[in-house]
Amino acid sequence: MSAAEPVETVPDQLTERGVPGLALVVVRDGEAEVTAAGLAGGGGHLEHLGGGGGFWTMMRILPERRLGVVTMGNATRYDHERLARAALAQS
Repeated sequence: MSAAEPVETVPDQLTERGVPGLALVVVRDGEAEVTAAGLAGGGGHLEHLGGGGGFWTMMRILPERRLGVVTMGNATRYDHERLARAALAQS
């Protein structure tokens, strides 16, 4: 195998309509119910985490509060939860 040949090919991540999508994790608080409009009932949030060598990001969306927060850091490990809580406490 040459360096030009990939060892493994990651398949495209597509939505049901065949277009690229963003994977969001649903984090439920209490009895939150997932609806087409987001989370309803007991609160909760949508989240996407990502990172790699030397960076880490987090996107959190709170539909009931119509609010979101994104943290980006140039370190693989840092307390992104604390940063998110501090930012949301200011709102």
